[in-house]
Amino acid sequence: MSAADAVSPAPATAGPAPERILATAGWLKQALATRPLPRCAVLLGSGWGALAPQLEQAQAWPYAELPAFPQPGVPGHEGRLCWGRLQGHPVWVLAGRAHAYESGDAAVMRGALRTLAALGVTTLVQTNAAGSLRLSVPAGQMMLVADHLNMVQRSPLVADAPGPGTPASPFVDLRDAYDPALRRLAQGVARRHGLALHEGV
Repeated sequence: MSAADAVSPAPATAGPAPERILATAGWLKQALATRPLPRCAVLLGSGWGALAPQLEQAQAWPYAELPAFPQPGVPGHEGRLCWGRLQGHPVWVLAGRAHAYESGDAAVMRGALRTLAALGVTTLVQTNAAGSLRLSVPAGQMMLVADHLNMVQRSPLVADAPGPGTPASPFVDLRDAYDPALRRLAQGVARRHGLALHEGV
């Protein structure tokens, strides 16, 4: 993918986050008027950038041109939204992400993800690089995340700047935050291809 693959930039949009999300989603829908809108998005973490160039019929836009998207500041996180096909299926690929530790904002990717939800995405596959405390899972092995520990006690579910009388965000059951059906599907694919896929927290 090169700059030639990208269409003209989205217009700058000021205002509250919901307005930026709707404006970004509307612009992307218009930019892809002749192409199907994917139901699946893949968010690439550290070490996963090589997936984006494998997309077929790709179009890409820098996050800086999409008003609802953050600008990543960590090396290896390119900051481009890609549309393309993987094995014939349309998919969004977020090439890089901004991190909570960069700004202290746990909801830093909220605008990007809500934009994709507004475009019809129902499945998000997230990738990252994580260390292991288990000797049976050495560096370079794949692991399927089954749960996480929120050691820093930050949550993207906290409402944006709530004013007086604004109710707190509702409790969300995180028991199946990492969808069991999708995890079973991933394990099945790994078995068919003879790949070791560990599971952990």
